[in-house]
Amino acid sequence: METGKTGKYLKYAIGEILLVMIGILLALQVNNWNQNRIDKTREITLLEQLLDNFLSNKKNIEKGLKDYEIEKKYLESTIRNTGPEVEIPDSVTLDSISSINYVTVELVFGSKNNMFSNQQIELITNNDLKRALFTFPNYYDDYKDGEDLIKELTISQRKIHQKYISLSATTEQFKQNAFESNFLAWLRDRDFQNVTVDKIWVLNGATRNLKTLADKNLEVINQLTEIINTEQ
Repeated sequence: METGKTGKYLKYAIGEILLVMIGILLALQVNNWNQNRIDKTREITLLEQLLDNFLSNKKNIEKGLKDYEIEKKYLESTIRNTGPEVEIPDSVTLDSISSINYVTVELVFGSKNNMFSNQQIELITNNDLKRALFTFPNYYDDYKDGEDLIKELTISQRKIHQKYISLSATTEQFKQNAFESNFLAWLRDRDFQNVTVDKIWVLNGATRNLKTLADKNLEVINQLTEIINTEQ
């Protein structure tokens, strides 16, 4: 101030401050760029993992639909061979309708309790994909309701079947202690026929829901594929 150089020093100080501010802004920009790059890499990795999972779902659903086709044929054969006046069918047919089972379809990310974490969801930037992923379990739940009911009906079938058929007679180890089986009474049991008819009705509904689930699963696959191809 004594030498009259105040203005010079003020300009110098302001310049230093500006340089520091520019340095800070550049550092923040570089840091943001690096973080965005890291987040994008993590997102692509997550999307690729999801694609693998939903491709696995596709295989499981396709297998489930084929299994339902086979199960429906078994049930139709059972209904044809039950009733008040039926006779015992040939051994091959009898063995097929004695095999009382049900179909299960297990999927990745099928239930809301088995979805990804909030941190993973936040990595996904595509809102349409987020919505598809959030709604997918609802369609799986619709299908599972039918599957659970089929399971209950299958248990009812088995209980009626076991009223008339000696299970130990089918095992060589316990054959000597087996009760006599009454196949004709089993096939002419009204409750068994009713449960079987009910089961095929529910199976038809479960098959429709599984086809809808297949469409939703394919939508997710297509979205994932498109996003991954665009980002790479």
